[in-house]
This record gives sequence, structure tokens and C-alpha cells, in this order.
Amino acid sequence: MSVEFANISKAAHLKTIFNVPGYKKELLKRLRYEVKLLREELAEIKPIFDKACNLFSQSIHLYCEKNDKKNPFLDLPAPIPKNKKLEDSFKSIFRKIAIETHPDKVRSEDFRDCYEEATLAAKNSDIFELFGIASDLKVEIAELSFDEIDALRLSIKDKRVELSKIYKNIVLRWYYANNNTKDKFVKSFIECNIEGEY
Repeated sequence: MSVEFANISKAAHLKTIFNVPGYKKELLKRLRYEVKLLREELAEIKPIFDKACNLFSQSIHLYCEKNDKKNPFLDLPAPIPKNKKLEDSFKSIFRKIAIETHPDKVRSEDFRDCYEEATLAAKNSDIFELFGIASDLKVEIAELSFDEIDALRLSIKDKRVELSKIYKNIVLRWYYANNNTKDKFVKSFIECNIEGEY
């Protein structure tokens, strides 16, 4: 059996399962739960990581300035923006979120923040965040197709990878070290030119 035929058969089988009554509802329920947990964890660790990155960068800058060394962070390339198109179903989800949270329709500050987050997520085609906001607001999302649910699964996987990279990052190790170890780490980072993700 060829690989191409196997992939087609697998896709056809999954679409058959997907049409079983209740399967889609249960799958979306599991994905909602998974997205909720990941969003909570990212909301907790991201501010710590951002603070750690800022402090680490300052420490590297001060060390380089004091010891007349070249700052390795000055040569970092600018991030390349990702231009993805938002699928129609996710646009529909954004519209439903906007109806629930638009500042002209709702007076609550909580909803204003939610609307701004959803607008940013839609602008960045961040289906993970849109799905999470919709789930928090209990917005109906049953109209997602099999392919869109697959895209959401890939987005969840990307967020898990992002979270894993944060936890493995050298900056967090530096941040939680004692001051003596931090100084040694900065010196080692500069002197040995450790390649780490920043």
C-alpha cells in the first residue's frame, strides 16, 4: 500500500469518525479544556519569563560595557512576522466574541480587555487565543470543520512547544540562580559565547 493511499485512507477514516454523533462535541470539549490549561500556564509563566529576559539582557549589557566586550544580543536578527490568513469559521468566532464584548455594546472593563485581546488574536490569526477567549465566554463554536479543528490542534501543539522552550531557556535558569551563580553565568555566557534561545 502506498504512503499516499494510506494518508488518504486515514483522512477518510478520521472524517467518518468525525461525523459520528457526539464525537465532534466531545472533541471540542477536550480541546477547550486543553486550551484553558495552556492559556493559564502561559499567563503565569510569560510575565516571569519576560521579566527574566529583560533582567538577563541588562546583566549582559552591563557586563559587556564594564569589561569592554561585544554584546551578543546586538546582532540578533529582527523577528519575522508570520502572515497567516484567518479561516472563515474563526472570523465568525471573532464576530461572536465582538458582539459579546464590544465596548460600544458592553460597559464592563473586563469585556473591553477581552475585546482587545480577541482583536489582537484575530489580527495575528492566533486561532489558539481566539478559541480560548470564545471558550471563556461560552461562545458557540460547533461550526468548526474537521480541517479547522486540525489547525487548532496544530496551534495547541505550537503553544506546547513554546511553553517547553520557555522552561528550557537559559534565561530562566539564570533568573532563579543565586547572585553569585548569576554573575558566573553571565561571564560564562559572554566568554564562551553560549548559544541559547533568547
